[in-house]
Amino acid sequence: MRPSRLCAAALLAVPLVAAALDDPLFRDSFEANMGFRSIRLPDRNDAVACSGAANASAQIARVYVIQTHLLEPTHPFFVLAANRPALLKVDVTGSGTAPQVRVAASVAGRALGSLCLAGPASLPASVDPNAPSRSNSFTLTLPAGWMQAGLALNITAGSAVRTLDAATLKLGPEPILTLLAPDLMLFGDTAPTPKPANWEQQYLSTLPVSAIHYTGVVPIVTNRFPISPRSDGRTGSGVTTAQPAMIATTKPSCTAAQQSAGTCTLYSGFGFINGGRRAVEVLMNANGMERFAQIYGTFSLNNQIGGGLAGGGVGAGDDFGLTFNHEMGHSADMPHWGDSWYGRVPAPTGDRQHPYAGEYGSLPNSPTGGGFGSSWAYDYASDSFIAPVCAATGKERQEPMQRSGSTCLPPGQAYDWYSDYSSLFQFRFFVGAAAAYSGSVAYPRDPLGNAAATPFQMPAKGGKVVAVLPNSSQPLLKRWDTASGSYVAQAQPALSANQMKHFYPQQYNTKVVTVWGSYSSATPAATSIQPPLRYVGHLKKTWNPSDAADFTDIKSWVSGDAFWWGADLVLRVNYSDGSFRQAVLKVAPRSADPLSGDSYAPWAVNLPDDKTIASMVLYSRPMEVRNPGDNRPYNLSYSGNTTTAANYMSTATVVANWP
Repeated sequence: MRPSRLCAAALLAVPLVAAALDDPLFRDSFEANMGFRSIRLPDRNDAVACSGAANASAQIARVYVIQTHLLEPTHPFFVLAANRPALLKVDVTGSGTAPQVRVAASVAGRALGSLCLAGPASLPASVDPNAPSRSNSFTLTLPAGWMQAGLALNITAGSAVRTLDAATLKLGPEPILTLLAPDLMLFGDTAPTPKPANWEQQYLSTLPVSAIHYTGVVPIVTNRFPISPRSDGRTGSGVTTAQPAMIATTKPSCTAAQQSAGTCTLYSGFGFINGGRRAVEVLMNANGMERFAQIYGTFSLNNQIGGGLAGGGVGAGDDFGLTFNHEMGHSADMPHWGDSWYGRVPAPTGDRQHPYAGEYGSLPNSPTGGGFGSSWAYDYASDSFIAPVCAATGKERQEPMQRSGSTCLPPGQAYDWYSDYSSLFQFRFFVGAAAAYSGSVAYPRDPLGNAAATPFQMPAKGGKVVAVLPNSSQPLLKRWDTASGSYVAQAQPALSANQMKHFYPQQYNTKVVTVWGSYSSATPAATSIQPPLRYVGHLKKTWNPSDAADFTDIKSWVSGDAFWWGADLVLRVNYSDGSFRQAVLKVAPRSADPLSGDSYAPWAVNLPDDKTIASMVLYSRPMEVRNPGDNRPYNLSYSGNTTTAANYMSTATVVANWP
């Protein structure tokens, strides 16, 4: 018989001292402002009463500390996220009655507590590592409070002892996905695309992060949807051709009847999706969140066309299921892994090189690439181990980034799992990695004779800033510093006053209005001011070029993070009380070629929602701030430039009005 499980009250009586939970860096007490919800995996009470039983034959064969994959700590892709529960799996072999199996946790010599693991009544002679199960191993869910920097575990099984010290477990950072997920409600459609049941726990289970901070922000509602220039447009009869920027009034369509009538939409499905991607990008940037958040826009139910696009922390697509999972991989800088398989395209040193061949296509000796490898995944939400080979097909699973055929998902499962390689890749994306990482991993199915040492590479990554208490009036922003192994607050002196002004909001969680639209320097009809969006958001610093102090401040910092690349537009918002606000917009499309991407940019700015808007005007007035010796005609710093705050708008031209 298995030992009885502890009651909840008994488990709570075990001391779980956890400094990380007492540190304000890690609290989750949110105010109801921007609407963030903190999603975490719950602790589980699966410890058992300690029996005290001994067995001299007991041997500890293997120890796993598992969050997303069944890996021993010596595996090259082993990684743990702080403040997230983990499954401890101990394979104990021997003969006779099972002994007490116990784990004691400590940090820097300070005891956190000890718990006993559940397991079989009798010891097996062996445990197959390729058929993981709770039934033939001793298991316990380590509470999130134990999973902190410096954690060491001491495991005993009878007289057998195994110690995993802090250097082995390598616990430190607490990566958090801050996710903005606005609905794209276009052309009068009022039906948002529903999210899968229990999506929060399911999705978090697949990711190597401690938590998800999620908000829907605000729906983007418009009947005139901006589309950028694309090479994959089409003619009215459906022939692929380049298309200029334009305003869409319906989702893309090109049926046989439309081709015959010459009435196909001139933008493709990808052009339409890219319009959504760029719209949500400027929304995120207007809130000053591009350094600590990612955003994914979902098209409304009746505007789905099949697919998605993402990259650089920004994405849009048709659903919040498999498409979302794939595009969020792109958002985390992962490509279609088939193109990065080491056997297909040798990668330059420090680039991405995926080790797993995956399933085979219709051609002999033609692996798809982007396979799952040999490690089992672990799904915390369902407490199940996921085999690397799909039982239904007999083929190796594919990564979400390189699906080919069946995703091999059980009923009710919304998301497929990443390989151990991609899990570590994503961890480095969130946390940062100062250097590239390369090595080899065992992969028995490798088709090129490198089963014992299949090569891999991962590039260095800059990491994401974490926003603690994102609903508060002043969230704490922090970035993991790999050199010191600690978090550094994103504030002075770590950042300059200019960096704080240009990088981050000046006011958090307040009533805002996002004014957004599009501008084309070559196609006037594609320039627009869209219906404003009202909600609780953040306010970045804005500059009125007609104000003397703001004009001086515009010229004060010569940097690529300021106005070096241009700010060619000025938005004027007129209010019903006769007052107005002006703000320069950091976009500078200047090409005269309507098919060039350099002729177009979406834009957005957040302003206080404290007055009634009567009208808005968008002006073109090119400017940039470069070195004083640079005699470009729009360089405000050039010694021969006579522009002042008083005459700044004298050469501005009106390019759009609202309403």
